[in-house]
Amino acid sequence: MKPKTKLQMEIVNGSRKLAPVSEAQKRYAYKHCFVHYFKRDAKGNCFCLDCGHTWRDKEDKKNCKCPHCGMNLKLENSRKRTAVYKEYFCVITTYKQYQVIRFFMVDCRLKKGSPANYFIIEAVQCWMNKEGKTETLSLLRGMSIFYYDAWIYGSSLELRKRNVHHDRIYDICPAVIYPRMKVIPELTRNGFKGAFYDICPSSFFMTLLTDNRMEILYKAGQMNLFLRFLERKYGIDKYWTYVKICLRHDYVIHDAVLWLDYVDMLIENKLDARNPHYLCPLNVEEAHDWVM
Repeated sequence: MKPKTKLQMEIVNGSRKLAPVSEAQKRYAYKHCFVHYFKRDAKGNCFCLDCGHTWRDKEDKKNCKCPHCGMNLKLENSRKRTAVYKEYFCVITTYKQYQVIRFFMVDCRLKKGSPANYFIIEAVQCWMNKEGKTETLSLLRGMSIFYYDAWIYGSSLELRKRNVHHDRIYDICPAVIYPRMKVIPELTRNGFKGAFYDICPSSFFMTLLTDNRMEILYKAGQMNLFLRFLERKYGIDKYWTYVKICLRHDYVIHDAVLWLDYVDMLIENKLDARNPHYLCPLNVEEAHDWVM
């Protein structure tokens, strides 16, 4: 897709100026994206699948450390001589006033008796301005009904359309996020402190930048409610009046699913759902059983 707006042109030009993945980032991805294995045969010969080193150890260990490369290894019991693993690695950085989330596909190929062969390529870039306006650049994908991430490695990063059907393709939950990250000042202002709680970084950032109610929940430490409404965004409109009462009384909701069901039953039984006596019980399970 050709860039048409001023925002798209700035993003495409900025993408070309981003630094390639560094050697330090590659080493971090190779080390932390995968579980590292070793094999043992019946004679006690051990084979490190990371560096290819072979040594003898007749003890029946499930975990060990390679005497050559020092990698912590886990026993792999299958008889397969080769294996291929793929994971996503994420680098979070900035370019001028834009937040940039870069997703890399990391390919690991293992063969008994040989060093592991790693390969890394940038598959998706998510660009976001301070208002939460998002544009996505990615590689081309192969047509498949089973896999969303069948990236064509020979293609180049280009602007792609985003809609309801494509969000699940580009909203990637990476296996590892590089710990050295840069964020725009607006995210720091809105409470971001470095933790993603196993949420896709692009969805997490866009939520903090575009929804002030979710920002309030995040800053108030109502993480259970935050995660629930992030999963089902339509629910926040229905329950926001009752959530505000809890916030005014410093009531922390630890089980969002149970508490929301409890509120529904208060309304259904025509009890005063806006009364903190009912809305902020000391024991939600007992209050839920009582209303039921």
